[in-house]
Amino acid sequence: MSIRMTDTASTTSHDPAPLWTYDRFGAGQVFGTVDIALDARRRADFEAIFGPVAGAQAPRALVLAAMMDAYLLAIVPRPAGNVHARQTLEFTGPAPAFDAVLQITLSCRDKEIRRDRRFVHFEATVTHAGAPVCRGIITSIWAE
Repeated sequence: MSIRMTDTASTTSHDPAPLWTYDRFGAGQVFGTVDIALDARRRADFEAIFGPVAGAQAPRALVLAAMMDAYLLAIVPRPAGNVHARQTLEFTGPAPAFDAVLQITLSCRDKEIRRDRRFVHFEATVTHAGAPVCRGIITSIWAE
């Protein structure tokens, strides 16, 4: 798994990354691309929970799990107390095969304050070898 970050926040190996607070997010901001391999380990972990998968194509649920892993890896550190409020998915291409490497790009779609809560809407675009696989919108209520 690799992460290609495009955020402009600078840190050194001795300085912790700054906390992602609501004020730091901006519409259109790209956090980076995370590569996640649908390798034998990931398949085994998935099958240990959901049972054997027939065939060479990865199930959509595994693509979704990879997308959520990328979301968790790309935007760190986070404040305690965030709430995963909503998620939508649109599968736009064929399921990739096991052993594929997914490229998952994360961005801030927009943010808003409703009923004194800080909502941040993230967009995740999943591709494989340049071809679209799916797109997701993740809405979080941000704690700080």
